[in-house]
Amino acid sequence: MGRVEAHLPRVQDKAAKIYNDLIDETLKNLRAAKALQHKDVADRWADGIVFDAALAGDRFVSDLSPETLAMLEEAGIEAVGEIGADVVFDLTDPAVRGFIRTREKHIKTIAFNFHDDVRKELAAGYREGEAVTTIAKRIEGFREGVQFQADRIAQTEILGASNRGGFEGYKQAGVAKKQWVHTFTTENPREQHEAIDQAGPIPIAQDFVSTLGGSGPCPGSMNSAADDIRCTCTIAAAVS
Repeated sequence: MGRVEAHLPRVQDKAAKIYNDLIDETLKNLRAAKALQHKDVADRWADGIVFDAALAGDRFVSDLSPETLAMLEEAGIEAVGEIGADVVFDLTDPAVRGFIRTREKHIKTIAFNFHDDVRKELAAGYREGEAVTTIAKRIEGFREGVQFQADRIAQTEILGASNRGGFEGYKQAGVAKKQWVHTFTTENPREQHEAIDQAGPIPIAQDFVSTLGGSGPCPGSMNSAADDIRCTCTIAAAVS
């Protein structure tokens, strides 16, 4: 739903730029740092060099959230229009706002996880007594995974927002039942999601349940990384 193909590349590019900027910031701090003499202070030394996780989290939110919010709204409007209901999709609905807050918290954890990974490499290099140039190579190595991480973030956030917008739109339009639609063309099809599809429609207010451990109102909102990351399934209104 909505213009997924328009939002995906923008989020990919923005996420990749943030990752590369954080690597650049850490390298700049590393080259300006004063060496400490004792290996038992490696963690403290790394703390003074790695980028600020809280600021990075705020940047992920400020740069990516406008795209996911636009995607959600477009999908919600499209869902209401599909049903032909005489309502206007309400982006201020408490359920919609709750989803937005949850996604922003999730996006912030991306920065904190990356911070921890970079910090560990800095500390490991220091404990090994490596030169700054060698430690810098450790940090430069993170660039190899930047595009993969950016693609994963974009797919997870944009496809998740599209499905959530569709679900909220259907709900606001008075749809009684919903259908999970498994995507058979995905590179890594989840058999568990195919089973949800095959189980048929369920009431709009009922959660889908996955044997991967998640449950939630639609694909991408299953509250489980095993279900949500890069899920390409979609939601549809079940019209009798």
